[in-house]
Amino acid sequence: MADAFERSTGLLPRRLLKALLAGAATGSDVRGEYSASVRVVSDTWDWAWFTPWVVAAEVNRSGHWQAAIELAVDTELAEWWAPGDTADLAKVTREKAREIQRILRAPGYYCGPAHGRWTAETEEALKAWELVQLGWEKPTVESGGWRYIEEAVAGYLILGWPRGVLVHNPVASR
Repeated sequence: MADAFERSTGLLPRRLLKALLAGAATGSDVRGEYSASVRVVSDTWDWAWFTPWVVAAEVNRSGHWQAAIELAVDTELAEWWAPGDTADLAKVTREKAREIQRILRAPGYYCGPAHGRWTAETEEALKAWELVQLGWEKPTVESGGWRYIEEAVAGYLILGWPRGVLVHNPVASR
């Protein structure tokens, strides 16, 4: 666990999550694992005036807690952290772009094809979803000829859609 934590980069909650998952991979309770928690408290973070809880992600009684806690941490980070740590940016590959386009199309945010090219239409669809789901935009960034998205936002989309936690586009449903 310590090695995974020390080798990881990015925001503290994601580093703790990586350590937790590494620890689980090395051995577990003979009765099985069903719960996990990642909590980070700070009196100096940007929203400390509102709440000391930076992340309070918890999963109880789940046979698939690893994916569930990852979604919970991504949800917390996507909703609260702005801006994220540059170490938590994920490269938007053709595969990731295609998956995000497919997911954003299902609830009515994206109308184009899932071709895997990040277009202005894809970016606008992502921003529209973020405004409805998160309350503010967390746009992608371009660097060195590549487009990057916050890993927490991508994880929330990719892990959240099959679990039914994404909000449908209220404009598209009229």
